[in-house]
Amino acid sequence: MQHWEEYFAPIDNHIIAEEFERSRLGAQIQYFGGGNDFPWDESSKPDIVIIGAGYDSSDLSANFNATPDHVRYYLYRLFKGNYTIKVSDFGNFSLNRNLDEVCNYLSDIFAELMAQDITPLIIGGGKEIAYAMYLAYKKMDQYVNLLDVSSYIHFKDTEEELTAENYLGKILSDPESHLFNYSNLGYQTYFTAPELIELFKNFNFEMYRLGEVRSHIENAEPIIRDSNFAVFDIGSVKHGDVPHATFSTPNGFLTDEICRLARYAGLTSKISSIGFFVLEPGMKR
Repeated sequence: MQHWEEYFAPIDNHIIAEEFERSRLGAQIQYFGGGNDFPWDESSKPDIVIIGAGYDSSDLSANFNATPDHVRYYLYRLFKGNYTIKVSDFGNFSLNRNLDEVCNYLSDIFAELMAQDITPLIIGGGKEIAYAMYLAYKKMDQYVNLLDVSSYIHFKDTEEELTAENYLGKILSDPESHLFNYSNLGYQTYFTAPELIELFKNFNFEMYRLGEVRSHIENAEPIIRDSNFAVFDIGSVKHGDVPHATFSTPNGFLTDEICRLARYAGLTSKISSIGFFVLEPGMKR
């Protein structure tokens, strides 16, 4: 794993400038930055590896570190719960190349981690990075169930270059597709073509409108439990709760509801990778 270090930039010093109390996550996570070496030890492997992937195809001038580091600023200051878990933070993936190459390199990293029973947790910019998650399973020759928590169904012309809007189309059109099932939680009908909803239901994909999920959110747990990798679109949270999501709307999940869905994902042993996307690059504290 040490050979991946060259593809990562350390966490910005202002994120880790203070001395964290022992009970805060910042004191528990082994991170790359602040003079620390790349956090990988063959004799003591982590359970979770955080990877910042702020790549955003809609804004190639954006700082790759800005979005993940903004999240880390608040994450590191939270208190650790009553559980035993090892977490490493590799910093920010900073390979400045075309998106196909970015996804290829990232998928290699994800696959190598998962092969060692380590869960990659990706903090991202654009949702196109979810395609790299899928590629990792394909490289491992593993068929998967995809959980997509999103207000939109990102299914567009697959002949175009990969973007956040067509990553799902790329997966479904793959002649050697390793997608077994797709589940969407929280789509909004006025953002989704009726014929697309009908098509996906004919594929026996699981589609649940925002209102359905919110009215009986506990019913989402069995769906999440049966998923292999989870993609959380932060734009699925209502704009008033998360104004810094790239594509948020007036309607959506409340913050406590999206946290509950994420907790369900964290409790299942079947999910082996998870990503949080659609945060606006360059957010300010």
